[in-house]
Amino acid sequence: LAWVGVADASYGFLTRMNRDLVAQQLHTELAALLGHGTSRERLTRLEDVLRPMYVSLPKKKDGGIDQGMARYALNRYFSAHRGWHITGISYDGKRWNESSSTTLLKSEMPAFIVEVLEEHVAHKRLGLGELAVLAATVEDLVHSEAFELLSMAYEAQNLSIHEALEDESQEDRVMMTFVLFYLMPWTQKARNDSSALDRAIKRAYRNRAWNQAMLWSDDLKGAIKYQRHAAHNPFSKTSAFFGTYQSMSYLVEQFIDGYGMFQDNQCRELKNVLMDLEGWERNDGRVLLSNFYSPYLQDIHQYFLERPEYLRNLGSLDETDPNRPSAIVPNYLYGRNF
Repeated sequence: LAWVGVADASYGFLTRMNRDLVAQQLHTELAALLGHGTSRERLTRLEDVLRPMYVSLPKKKDGGIDQGMARYALNRYFSAHRGWHITGISYDGKRWNESSSTTLLKSEMPAFIVEVLEEHVAHKRLGLGELAVLAATVEDLVHSEAFELLSMAYEAQNLSIHEALEDESQEDRVMMTFVLFYLMPWTQKARNDSSALDRAIKRAYRNRAWNQAMLWSDDLKGAIKYQRHAAHNPFSKTSAFFGTYQSMSYLVEQFIDGYGMFQDNQCRELKNVLMDLEGWERNDGRVLLSNFYSPYLQDIHQYFLERPEYLRNLGSLDETDPNRPSAIVPNYLYGRNF
């Protein structure tokens, strides 16, 4: 499965979320649920998608579902429709303790959102409408974090979000920087150093996964241009189709929503490659490090270049036999930031 958005909260991506922000977002979605907001149509679509699963879930006496079932349903929805694996969504019987902190740790976010929703509906039943609100709220929070990264990308390129991009070159630079910050979060430290940022981008081009993500991003831009060509002003002074911050935000939102499924396909491809490296003599889901690094050393592809120290920290290194260390395939696939 792909780990994206809420799934990978390292380096600040949804690692900590202010309680008031989550409550405010929930209030917005609840207003829409009651017919007082602009996103009622969106919630109706979510209800239609969630309905078959919701009907099959066990209900409480009041006809609603409990927290555990709500989180189970959210996990199924985001896994199937976004390719997102949400950290902390599995039910563990715990509830968020308000007195423990004023902020929300990533591993507690799903439970926390359910509890805030219960507060808003005065502990009434969690029905299909409320489940749709939960899904919409998580999506909105992921999008808001993506927009922060987009603003950071503008800043890194010395561009203002309040001014239109001049040409397609600026548009490409902003998107390239956003994808860099999103896929390789540690590069965010270079946002105030243009030389360091240029070096980070050059290094990224040596990574096959990065190149595939950029190609997919270009395809996405082409699809959006085709869908929205009638709305584009042909007399605009800028040659950038995504010249405004609003249009770039839409592009980023579509990237975030679709990248999980794209990454999931890539993950499956890597799994097949790793299984081919496993060797006929073993079938325990482990690959000798000598085989693991072989394709990279032979310049066959740019995957599998992580150092043993990184694999160990990831929990993906089996050193039971010090003379024959191996990479643990499932741990590597689930823990790797592509």
